[in-house]
Amino acid sequence: LQGLPVTCEILQEDRDHLIGQARIDALASPALVDAEQALGRLRSPFARRAFEIPLALIGLGAHPFLAMASKFTGRNSFPHALAAKTRRLPGVLSGRYALVGHRTEETPMLPESWHLKPGIFTLTDTLSGHPRNPQEISNAYWFYTRNQSMAFDLDVIVRCLNQLRETATEAP
Repeated sequence: LQGLPVTCEILQEDRDHLIGQARIDALASPALVDAEQALGRLRSPFARRAFEIPLALIGLGAHPFLAMASKFTGRNSFPHALAAKTRRLPGVLSGRYALVGHRTEETPMLPESWHLKPGIFTLTDTLSGHPRNPQEISNAYWFYTRNQSMAFDLDVIVRCLNQLRETATEAP
């Protein structure tokens, strides 16, 4: 009963009988809240698209240069890895993919009510150790669903780009 408004006093412990008094103020269960109130306001599809389309257009403009650079730097280079990402950007413009979303193989682990799409950059790629446990993946995307914003998406994109850069080996 720790943390609840319960008071208990016992008098005369050294006697054969105990005199006690207890008072319970209110032990009612907490009120249930609507899902929208618990989640907060989700980002509107319009706000998401207003963020994704300009970035996708910039990435598409850079794609020919990245593809050309990847031919000179090799298959394990950062330009090659980035060109592989920018090659999928027409799917973002068509609405089939999100700029920040989940891996295709993670789809069965996530409820449809979260309205998440497969993405070019994924949240689980930014986490250390790349969680493969379905519960960890679900928790990560639940956090993303509750806190999604333009700044969060930018953070995910920058982290994914840094990880691509770190894992890519430049050709001599």
